[in-house]
Amino acid sequence: MPDTNAFDTATLRLFDEVARGGSFTAAAELLGYTQSAVSRRVAALERAAGGPLFQRLARGVRLTPAGAALHRHAVAVLDRLDRAGEELAAIHRGRGGILRVGAFATANIDLLPGTLKRFLERRPGVELRLTEGLSARLMELLAVGALDVAVISDYPAGLPAEGARTVPLLEDRLLVALPAGHRLAAEPDVDLRDLAGESWIEAAPRGQPTLLVTACAAAGFTPRGGPGWRSGPASSGSSPPGSG
Repeated sequence: MPDTNAFDTATLRLFDEVARGGSFTAAAELLGYTQSAVSRRVAALERAAGGPLFQRLARGVRLTPAGAALHRHAVAVLDRLDRAGEELAAIHRGRGGILRVGAFATANIDLLPGTLKRFLERRPGVELRLTEGLSARLMELLAVGALDVAVISDYPAGLPAEGARTVPLLEDRLLVALPAGHRLAAEPDVDLRDLAGESWIEAAPRGQPTLLVTACAAAGFTPRGGPGWRSGPASSGSSPPGSG
């Protein structure tokens, strides 16, 4: 059984040069070895391979059937290693490789398309792989190395406390709908604390904390009326006039 552990990269490259040039002497000159060193390494490779790889001729050498078979595999291996080196170099230069990006649904519509288009214009050799999901799930994928970067939202669960570095991309304004006759309806900006005594209506994600509760807590009060309040069937999503 051939000892494939002896088929190291340097030996395969030497073997390839001898096979291409048909000469131990030419390979030695090209690779900077002595002719005797090439002969010894080829002999060691032949012992590991289980038999002769070259037929010695009056002038030069040529591959035996076993040598031709090994050379075919050696060329494939060396080609893959060369391509691996090129790909790694491209990655280190920021011009190749795979970038795995995760984002929540709204970001995939509003934020990512233009950003990724500009990125690919500057880095056309990079392959993008996109994943869509809730922010909590994206953070799990980021933590286990399944994503390289994730675009997440702090709604409704807030930003992760640790385990990742977050960079703010943008902030959305918190809007409130008020009855036309409300004392603050005509104001361009409203301090949330001025609404502490109001009744609230909110369509809350089932079983999750909400932006309203979090924002009101930061302002020093708990919203009255309860988030997610609806009148009538749950599917209607409507509330009676003046109820909040």
